[in-house]
Order: sequence, then structure tokens, then C-alpha cells
Amino acid sequence: MKSPVSGLRSYLFGIRHHGPGCSRSLAAALERLRPDILLVEGPPEGEEVLKLAADAEMKPPVALLVYPPEKPDSAVFYPFASFSPEWIAVQYSLKNDVPLRFMDLPWKHRFALDEQKETAEPTDSDKTDEIGVEQNVEKSFEQEIVDDPLAVLSRAAGFDDSETWWEQVVEQSRNESLEIFTGILEAMTALRQRIADPSAVEKTDETPPVFSPRRHEAQREASMRQMIRQAIKDDFQTIAVVCGAWHAPVLNVLVEDETVRKLIPSQKDDETLLKGLPRTKIMATWTPWTFSRLAYRSGYGAGVAVPGWYEHLSTSPDRAVIRWISRAARLLRAESLDASSANVIETVRLAETLAALRSRPMPGIVEINEAMLTVLCHGEPSPLQLIRNRLETGYRIGSVPASAPAVPLLRDIESEQKRLRMKVSEEIVTLDFDLRKDTDRAKSRLLYRLNLLGVPWGILQQNMVRSTGTFHEFWQLQWQVEFVVRIIESNTLGSTLVAAVTGAVQKRAAEATSLPELTALIDAAIPAEISPTALEDLLDRLKNEAAVSSDLSGMMQTLPPLVDILRYGNVRGTKTEHVEQVFDALFERILIGLAPSCGTLDDDAAERRVQDINAVHSALQLRGHTEQTSAWYAVLALLTRNDAVHGLVRGRCSRILYESGTISEEELSTTLSLALSPALESIKVAQWIQGFLHGSGQMLLQFDPLWTILNAWLCTLDEDVFTELLPLLRRGFSEFSAPELRMMGAKVKPLSVTKTGETVVFPSQSSVLSTAETRVNLKRIELVLPMLRKIVNKVGDNRLKESH
Repeated sequence: MKSPVSGLRSYLFGIRHHGPGCSRSLAAALERLRPDILLVEGPPEGEEVLKLAADAEMKPPVALLVYPPEKPDSAVFYPFASFSPEWIAVQYSLKNDVPLRFMDLPWKHRFALDEQKETAEPTDSDKTDEIGVEQNVEKSFEQEIVDDPLAVLSRAAGFDDSETWWEQVVEQSRNESLEIFTGILEAMTALRQRIADPSAVEKTDETPPVFSPRRHEAQREASMRQMIRQAIKDDFQTIAVVCGAWHAPVLNVLVEDETVRKLIPSQKDDETLLKGLPRTKIMATWTPWTFSRLAYRSGYGAGVAVPGWYEHLSTSPDRAVIRWISRAARLLRAESLDASSANVIETVRLAETLAALRSRPMPGIVEINEAMLTVLCHGEPSPLQLIRNRLETGYRIGSVPASAPAVPLLRDIESEQKRLRMKVSEEIVTLDFDLRKDTDRAKSRLLYRLNLLGVPWGILQQNMVRSTGTFHEFWQLQWQVEFVVRIIESNTLGSTLVAAVTGAVQKRAAEATSLPELTALIDAAIPAEISPTALEDLLDRLKNEAAVSSDLSGMMQTLPPLVDILRYGNVRGTKTEHVEQVFDALFERILIGLAPSCGTLDDDAAERRVQDINAVHSALQLRGHTEQTSAWYAVLALLTRNDAVHGLVRGRCSRILYESGTISEEELSTTLSLALSPALESIKVAQWIQGFLHGSGQMLLQFDPLWTILNAWLCTLDEDVFTELLPLLRRGFSEFSAPELRMMGAKVKPLSVTKTGETVVFPSQSSVLSTAETRVNLKRIELVLPMLRKIVNKVGDNRLKESH
């Protein structure tokens, strides 16, 4: 390394990523110092697309997307907001034609190291490299510094919350001198001197180098120092280094303080650490980003708590509090909520008072929220949550120029979105498509196709579709920035949307191992309107699989999606002859195999078989095929008469036959008498009842013979048997709706009470119960009466107070 020339100046700007105070101070410092090169912490691969940041179409928040073409799912993002210090440095570089270099460890090495980490066995140094379980207080404190240095500094300053401390000291600061960066550097230097130097790693001659978290961090910092040394070697006189505050102390290669120099490895040590690193091919581009992804609650490690507030601080240097609360009031008024000017004034006063009581120079977001909750929101948390969602985070999504590098598939999807005027937004939006209109049908087709690519931009609201007919679809849309990565991954399937969807369908069809999987795929492929050839291949695959499948349950669960295709597929003009053939073939096999399969079922298998029967029955009702329906009822009738069949299945089949009109009330009464005979085991009777009661409770309310027989059977049970069967019976009644349960309660409500010895007889309101008497032990009732009176009196007092 060449010796520094006379007059060389190097400035370290240790910043917090996405800090508006750091951005403001950095912008002022750069204008004052006028450096002739900027070194910014970031991916060196991103320099190729750096000039696009000057394009008028580039609007933050955006992110640099770096990924290996062979493995796009490993992609990483480098977000930038308008208030990010790194973005300020980039804009200064482009505006003043000053060279800028990103100086992190290149991702061509980092991705390769990550791959080695996945395949390599952990070594002893890996296991002991990080400070794990603390052995003493000293070690625990060291680990705390490494994990969250700002928390240590804020606690030393008397703050419980590092966000509040940093906002007050840095983000709200109006001091635009270099002193703020000097203070940050001194604080971080003290912390790094306090701990065992994380840059100190074991020297090793192994090739490839061993991966470990501490070693990886050391390699990053070594790469940064090498970039600084290279800038010095290239004869730049004024060098500005913009990096995370934690790294700043070990990047000061020109420092003369011997104490600080101990933190900084030599150039030879750095060269040794970076020697022989593996590499792989890397691509980089710009992609839109969102405020919600800038928030650390999204999982972003360098995120901030309130990106909307931080942007406000950067754009409103004066009277930030008043402007923010005024924006909140306008938002509430737009939602038809009360928010007067007097409320705004009182909210500002309360926020300033809270800040003064807490010895803070100006209200922060904590004081503002407390004041808005008290005054502007009248103590109601819901309006405050609305403000936090819309203002603190919001649904802001950036944009990038069309000239940014992108895979052909992404450009094709963006073109389709633009043609159909479907705006990309992170806000949840519900759209109603009328499939009789060409534009709406095209929008629906786009969403179906994206879903097949694993990009669920829209979620179909199934309950709303069925309730509004076959011509309407309701979709809930919400864009996520990760969708870009999935689209890049899908580019290997085809360079256009149609080709990629066709490839995705063919791939999933080849990987499918069951009939329900194939049927669900067809159900999604038909509205996506894939090519006729691909659809025919998919139907042939389903037909062949159905011919050899022995999974009766899978075949039964396949019928509902198939009948949906038959009934609703024609809305899109899809030919369904092949689907009819598959449906008919599966149904024939179900008719043949259902009765033999129900002979030896345990309780769990019986519950699954009832679900299968329900699926087939609902499919036949939608199909409306008379011959198939008659054949189905004939098989169910056989099951009801077979005592070897599980009671749950026989009960459900009996219910279906009666509701369909296949058996009369007299025949049902006979069936009930036989099924609830006292000669049968109580557990089998209870299972039959559970199966019969499955579904609506109207049968029990309207068919009086069922009520009478069931009541008589319950009265014959011994106490121990009743206790044993109670969970099973309650499970059957739990499916009824609340109104049905209330009507049942009214049906057994007593009209009068007659004492007979030590028992009380409750006559029933219903004539069908006149032959049965429910006898209750009077002595046992008297035990609970005192407490019952207290409860009733308490409820009555409360209602009396409410009425006043």
C-alpha cells in the first residue's frame, strides 16, 4: 500500500441505517467537505445499476436486489428510503459527479460461503465461535454489546428504550456539524474496546475457508478496509466513508491513536483473511420497496420502528409535531371521525407538556401517540391504531425505471398489469369481477396465472363467489415485495407469463402423487386459461391416475372440485368433455367400493368416511344427474341396513336418505326405533345419533317422532352410562347453530312444577313429550338454590344499574 500523500483527509460517518437525523447531518457534512470519492457500505455488485438512481422514475422506497441466477430464492435486498443516509450519499454522488463505491464483502463470495455453510459439517471453532451461554457477568455484558450496542448506550443514558434514546439524541437533533459523527465514533469505539475484538479470528490455511458468524463479520470488515486502502492508493485526497456505526471504529485505517489502532488488523492480516474465497455469478437490479418492510417488526434486522414518522422528520425540519398531528386529524376526518382544530391544538400542547416533564427537547413519537390517544382519539385505541397503520407505516410502495435490469417474465407481468390498469399496492383491496366482461375476465385470468406461479397477489373469496352466482368473482389483492423474487425463480419455466404458467402446471402435474392434488391443479388451471394442449395433457394425467388409484377416500374427495369444473367452467368457455369422463369413471368405482370399505372402521376412520360421503353427496347435488343420484341413494340404503357398518356412517346415511325424500316419515320412524333399541349397546346408539344429527338441527326440531324416541332413550340410561356417553352426544349437538339450540331449549322448558315425594316432575311444553316424565332429585336441587339466588340477584342489580 502506497504511503498517504500530503493533504490526505479521510472522514468516517458512522450512521444508523434509515436514520433521518444522520441523513440530515451527512448531507450538510458532504456539502461542506466536498469529498472526491464516497465509500458506502453496500453490495459492490450494485455499482453497475447505480446510475439508475438518478432517473426521474426512481422514487423511494426502493431496494437493490442481489441474487445468484442459479438460485434466485437466496436473493437479498438492500432497502433505501428517501431518509436513508446511504441514499443521501448516492444522490450526492450522482448530482456532483463524484465517484461512489460500495465497500461490503462482495456477494459473489458471500453466496458461495453460504452454500458451503449448508453442506459443511460444523467444526469445533464454529460451535465455540459465538459467545453462547454466558459463563459470567463479564461475558454476558460482552454478548449484549455485540447483539444490541444501542441498547447498552441508551441504558447508560438512563433510557429503557433504545429507539427513544436514539431518536432524541440523533434523529431530532438540529446540529448539522461533524460533532454528531465524532460522538457516535467515540461511543462505538469505547464499546468495541470493552469487548473481546470480534474481528480477532483464528488464522487458518484451509481452502475453502471455514464459515463461522464471527469470521464472516471479520471478512466483511476486512473487505471494507481494503476498499479504503485502495481509494488511498488511487490518489483520492478527500475520502468520505459512510458505514454502520458499529463498523466505524475498525475502519479508521489512518488513526494515530495507539489504543484505537489495536482494534484494526493490518493489511497483511486482511489479505490473509480474504485469500482464496469461493465465488459465484451474481446479478443485481433495483426493485420497489415498501414502508412496512422498512419497519423492524417485519423481520428486517436494520429496520426502524416508525418509517412514516422518520420520513416526516426528514421532510418537515420545522414544526414537525404540529404538522404530524394535523395530518392525523385530516386522516380521522376523512374516515368521518371527530377531529376538530381545537382537538389538534390541545393534542400539541399535551405532547409538548409530556416532553417537558420527561426533560426532552421536543416530543417524540411516544409522547405524540399518548397525546393523540388522550385528546384526538378521546381515549379510544381504534382511531389511534388507524393513525399508526396509515401514517407511521402506511402503504407506500416505491417505483423503479423501466430501464432497470429485469428478467423477461417480470417485464411481461408488469406490461399485463399496466394494460389492465391493475395498480400494485400493499394496501388490501377487494375487487369484484364480472366474468361476462372481457376486461374483468382478463384480470381474473392474470390473478389465477400468478397464483399458479406461487405469486398470490390475489386471494379468491370463495364464500362470496358462490353467494353471487357464477358470473362474479371477488378477489382480495395485496402486493408483497417478495413476489419479485418468486417471479425471477419462475423465469426458468418460461420467459412469458403464458409459457411460465404452462411450465409450472406441467411441473406440478408431474410431481403430483394423488387424485385430489391433480384435481385441485385442474381447478386452478382452467380459469387460468392455459393452452388447450397443456390442459388436455393434464386431464389425461388425471384420467390415468384415476384408473390405477386404489385410494377410495381420495377419489371421493376429488368429485367436488370436478363438479365445480363441470358446472362453472363453461362461464369461461372451457370444454369439459374429458372432465365428465373422469367424473363418471370415478363415481362408478366409488359405488362399487364404498360398501365393502365401511365394514371395519374405527372411530377416526368412520369420521373421515362421513366427510367423504358428504363430499360425494354435495357433488351429486350440484351435478343434478338423476341416474347417478338414484344409484348413490341405493348404496346408502345398503349401508343403513348393514349392522356391521359403523354407527356414525349408518346414522349419516339415514339422514341423507330422509332429507332427499328417499324414505318416508314412517320408514324413518321404524329405522329410529331399531337404531335406538335398548337391546343395542349404548355406545353404538350414541354413534348412530351423532351421525344422524350431523348438519342442521332442524330435523330434531321439526320431526317430533325423533324427539320423542331420543328423549325416551335418554331417560332409560343409567347415570354412569349417561356420563360416559355425554361427550359423544355433546359433540353431535355442538354442530347446531345458536338459534337452533335456543329453540331446543324452549322446547323442553317446563310450564309448571309438581312435587311428588322427593322428586319434581317437569311437564314438557311439547305434546310429544307428554308420555315421558323427567324426574329430578329435589334434595340435590336445594343444594344449589342459595348460590343460584345470589347469581340471579347480582345479574338483576347490574341490569337495573344499566337501565338507569
